[in-house]
Amino acid sequence: MARFKLELLITEKSEEEARQELSERITNILSEISAKQNEMTHSFLLQDIKCGKAWRILGEIDGYPHRGDSGNQKWTAEKAHEWSGMFSHEQLQEIFTIAVNSALLPYRKEGFPGYEHGHAIIYDHVAQRKESMFNDALDADFIKRLNNGRFWEYIDLLGSCVASDAEIIITDVLTKHFDDLDLSFVPNGLKIFYRNARSSTDFYLSVLPREAIEKYGEFMGKIDDRLYDLDITKGRFAPIVKAYIEAVKGKDPDGNPLLRDYEERLETKLVQKYLPLTRQRKLAA
Repeated sequence: MARFKLELLITEKSEEEARQELSERITNILSEISAKQNEMTHSFLLQDIKCGKAWRILGEIDGYPHRGDSGNQKWTAEKAHEWSGMFSHEQLQEIFTIAVNSALLPYRKEGFPGYEHGHAIIYDHVAQRKESMFNDALDADFIKRLNNGRFWEYIDLLGSCVASDAEIIITDVLTKHFDDLDLSFVPNGLKIFYRNARSSTDFYLSVLPREAIEKYGEFMGKIDDRLYDLDITKGRFAPIVKAYIEAVKGKDPDGNPLLRDYEERLETKLVQKYLPLTRQRKLAA
């Protein structure tokens, strides 16, 4: 089988221009494959492409990840590849391009959680699945981008009653892919965080293992050292540090400190700088 390639529309375009091209390509592929509608019995692929549901687009043509909805897991890569054989390689390439760019450029702010977790979706559906026919299309740099994106997509859910995979994902990024976290992604990461957090910027690191909390603090320190260069205000960054400071001061269910060296951490430059802000009732975005 010929290899697929990764095509990111926003690389050399503004976000607005990329969205416009994505919209045009969606219209074109729908016109091209709609003739096969009779062969797509019980499939919502056309509607999913139209609505930008990347997780369903990838699932239908390439199978679903092993974790998640148990019903979807029955739609394996083998079954999906056999079914999607009705499309040409060029058509599958275009559908893949649309799925990836729909995930990275969601045009809906609310609704399905998938619209908020595009990087994590591509990571789960493609990067982690060797059986994915698109796996070879992702290079190391793009996988690093996915790790950055899924970190910022999920931190607002830590400690939430709807946390789902947040603890697993954040722990994985911080303890296994820490070197992938890129300061140049932080401004975009904060946009993702505030987009997803909406009404509340509170989240809690106490649900993470000690190593992950320590790595989180290390990353916060690196960001704070570069705030000016990254054009990020102290007030905008403060809610992200607040979660760390609360973890430093926090205790586990048995009443023991979450971090053994919490006293030393309370005296660090990062904590002392943001401690007054975290005492405010509401932090400015």
